[in-house]
Amino acid sequence: MQNNKGYKRTERVNSTLQRAVSEVLSQGVSDPALSAVIVMGVDVSPDLKNATVYWYLAKENDEERVATAKKALSRAVGRIRNQVASSVRMKVVPRLRFKYDDDINTRRHIESLLDGLVPSDEESVD
Repeated sequence: MQNNKGYKRTERVNSTLQRAVSEVLSQGVSDPALSAVIVMGVDVSPDLKNATVYWYLAKENDEERVATAKKALSRAVGRIRNQVASSVRMKVVPRLRFKYDDDINTRRHIESLLDGLVPSDEESVD
């Protein structure tokens, strides 16, 4: 079912969840292993009961850091879901499943975006 803007409901939910999970990870979780986690996207099931959260680490994606982040996400998934539930207007927040996104093209794109956030020596900052 589509609304009058032409967006499917699942697409709106994907976007809402991506934003909410990102905010929780950047502000609401104290585990340092999660400080570099970037949410790349969310794919919610058609029945809206389950959502896969695709994530990536900002810079330095060595196996040890990825494994540490996976364990930390596994421990925190319940708290993350509860915090998301309190920040979005949904009857039921889907169960979250975190999946590491190791696509090389995605990685390069994110790294180039992050590099673009750092002002160069030629730019002035007031």
